[in-house]
Amino acid sequence: FDIDEASAGSLVRKRGLLVHVSAERVREELLRLLRGTAPAAVLRRFPSVIGTVLPELTAMVGFDQNNPHHLYDVYEHTIRSVEAAPPDPVVRTALLFHDSGKPASYTEDEQGVGHFRGHTAVSRQLAEQALARLKFDKASSVRILALIRYHDAAVSPTPASLRRWLNRLGEEGLRQLLLVKAADNLAQHPAYHVRQAEIRRLETLLDEVLAQRQC
Repeated sequence: FDIDEASAGSLVRKRGLLVHVSAERVREELLRLLRGTAPAAVLRRFPSVIGTVLPELTAMVGFDQNNPHHLYDVYEHTIRSVEAAPPDPVVRTALLFHDSGKPASYTEDEQGVGHFRGHTAVSRQLAEQALARLKFDKASSVRILALIRYHDAAVSPTPASLRRWLNRLGEEGLRQLLLVKAADNLAQHPAYHVRQAEIRRLETLLDEVLAQRQC
């Protein structure tokens, strides 16, 4: 169903009152949204409300990436990546913050192409700040921050590489990282969706490594 227009208007006008709601309640409502079937519609319609409780995300709204890998501004890319992921709250929370550091890291080359060097570290810092404020549990925070840190890291399709990643993240963490990478890629320009095949190859190879009990 759709929210009543009068209620939606009140929600936007009175969003400042959200600062009086407990951090735990805000966290649980956020996680319910991210576990739901249509988080994209809410994130897209109410960025000012989301930004009231997650100010770390506001700079992404309308921020043009000026990069051939991307059709969308940073916030729309983020929304689409969340939508492309399964309703795992850890995965979707990581995706919500994975590019939050892009606006602060933006530079342009001589051709006017945008670059975001070092954005993963800034994104991780912003996420850490938000997770602490909303009182996320330690285990979830550690995993979310790791997924943000490594979302752009190269994972080579070799048993040795996967063993190293398994040592670093464990099986569940590595599978979540591959989900983050797949969703991030699906929110990019369709010309680069060929990377989905690479990610599926990594998943198959991971199954083989685990089946052979190599680590």
